[in-house]
Amino acid sequence: MAPTPASICMLLLLTVPCFSQDIEMPTCGGPGPLGSPEVTEGSDRLTTNVASVDAPKELVWKVFVEMSRWEKWTEVFNPHISGEPEMDKLFLVTTRLRTAHPIFRLHNVLVKVTVLEEMSMFCWNTMGLPIWSRHCFSLCEMGGTTVWYMYQDNRGQLRGVAANILRDAMHDALECFNQNLTAEVKLQDANLQEPLLP
Repeated sequence: MAPTPASICMLLLLTVPCFSQDIEMPTCGGPGPLGSPEVTEGSDRLTTNVASVDAPKELVWKVFVEMSRWEKWTEVFNPHISGEPEMDKLFLVTTRLRTAHPIFRLHNVLVKVTVLEEMSMFCWNTMGLPIWSRHCFSLCEMGGTTVWYMYQDNRGQLRGVAANILRDAMHDALECFNQNLTAEVKLQDANLQEPLLP
């Protein structure tokens, strides 16, 4: 069977590395790193990644919360979720950290939705692990540009160990996710802009 455009794109996602983009980004002006939201009380910020795209905030949010479709455009996170995310919902997430030590590159974690603010912020907390960990996505709009952050806060006795082992790999993974999300938003935005054929 001949490869489809979608399968070719996914193959590229799986084989082409993501690189940090050393360009100045607009910020949302928050008190956290890079203008992100404040670090959760009693926690350390493992990593903060910021991205922006010239597209409506509503579209960025829509692409993000359609979690059951993530596997079509990114390899970093694969949420095994049924339906839309909602507060206190539990689901399994497969995470791939390409640049981590081999034993940490692929893992499945049960998570719970702990923050859900429409068009503003989404967070999940890991469950059943010996460390408190919250992974968040937050966004704002500045003119016609949407800015968003992906970040992770940890607390507990093992947060230092987790930082030493995973900080760089998680930063790389979130950088890749943000680039994948940007590409998907641009693709969907372009499709919305296409004129209807008579």
